[in-house]
Amino acid sequence: MLTKDRLEGVLRELGVSPLDVRVEGDFGHFVGFLVSPAFRGVDEGARQARVWGHLLTALTDFERRDVEFVFTSTPEEIAALRGVETHA
Repeated sequence: MLTKDRLEGVLRELGVSPLDVRVEGDFGHFVGFLVSPAFRGVDEGARQARVWGHLLTALTDFERRDVEFVFTSTPEEIAALRGVETHA
């Protein structure tokens, strides 16, 4: 069974730097949150393709079933959600 620590470690190996990784959930229901300036200018589809391509090779079929979703955001997108102004 996939653990929170294992998923967090696998996501850190994505090859995106810098990368802030947070994983929430338990008992086979995990959601990942990735925040990186490296996602600037990359559309959501390409971000998801990169993340899930990595998960396909790094996790077993059984482990991947425990991942519900992985959000991919830039610091500016997170700030906008919080109503905070940033300067890139």
